[in-house]
Amino acid sequence: MILDREPVRDSSPLAEILSQYERYLRSERGLVTITILQYQSFVRRFLVERFGEGPFLLREVKPSDISNFVLRYGHTTLPALRLPYAANLGIQPTRSVRRASGFVLTS
Repeated sequence: MILDREPVRDSSPLAEILSQYERYLRSERGLVTITILQYQSFVRRFLVERFGEGPFLLREVKPSDISNFVLRYGHTTLPALRLPYAANLGIQPTRSVRRASGFVLTS
């Protein structure tokens, strides 16, 4: 007998931020799934580098944190794109996650 199992839901603080961010990108920005996944991937990498395991205090993110991250990884994360476009694509998600999450999450 095969039992139906519910999928395991990641309820970590990082997963909650990314979930709220996805809702924001869909409802407020009208983005499609592939773009959302790209943004989430970039933002996940940024948040983990900036905060490690947490807490994820988004209000502490400074513009220089975003710029430095994009300069370090924009060209490697998005190798097929020209750097100015890659940098813009990197800045957009990292800035918008802060806008979408006007709160502080702790672990």
